[in-house]
Amino acid sequence: MKLRAVKSKQSEYPHKNSPLSLCFEAEMKRLSAEREEPMAKITKQLADLSGISERQIYNYRTGKTEIQPEQIKIFCKQFGS
Repeated sequence: MKLRAVKSKQSEYPHKNSPLSLCFEAEMKRLSAEREEPMAKITKQLADLSGISERQIYNYRTGKTEIQPEQIKIFCKQFGS
């Protein structure tokens, strides 16, 4: 996700979306499109790999909860970034 798009989204929803959550959401959408798999399956895979609930993954995506530093390495490995 380009920086301009992140800043635009963040200005629309400053109370909800951090730049990190917006990038996380964009990476999940990219991964879903590349693998041609539904978002629910990607969410389940990430939850299983990281040892957290699918609901927590959703909370990370929406910015409700900040992504924990120890989870970032796991997610980057899965996203290939």
